[in-house]
Amino acid sequence: MEMGGITERIYLDHAASTPLDEDVLRKMLPYFTQNFGNANSQHYFGRRAMAALDEARGTIASLIGAKENEVFFTSGGTEGDNIAMFGAARAMAKKGRKKLLVSAVEHYAVSVPAERLAEEEGFDLRLIPVDKRGAIDLGFLRR
Repeated sequence: MEMGGITERIYLDHAASTPLDEDVLRKMLPYFTQNFGNANSQHYFGRRAMAALDEARGTIASLIGAKENEVFFTSGGTEGDNIAMFGAARAMAKKGRKKLLVSAVEHYAVSVPAERLAEEEGFDLRLIPVDKRGAIDLGFLRR
């Protein structure tokens, strides 16, 4: 389909959804078709799924120089962002630091937890303005 001289469309919303790498698909396919199971279940299939998760956790930990108990799997980006926001903010609050700086165009997965931390836990939330290109105002940060 041609649109104003453009004959090929490209996908630019990889933050929302990304094509799966063929190597990843090949590695995951058995878990979608044969070796599926709820890793929190105590039956055979659940234990097998948990073993696969534990193996993946160990592999990732060794690749990034982390401990296995430092690697977490979430259901997606929103859950991961929420855990990061609440965890980091509450850790800093224990050190007496309760200021949050969030971009005015931040994704809801970050801005909503920030608003909740401000409303319910007394954090000082400041929105960083952006210019017409969406870049943050560095002058605001200097002030």
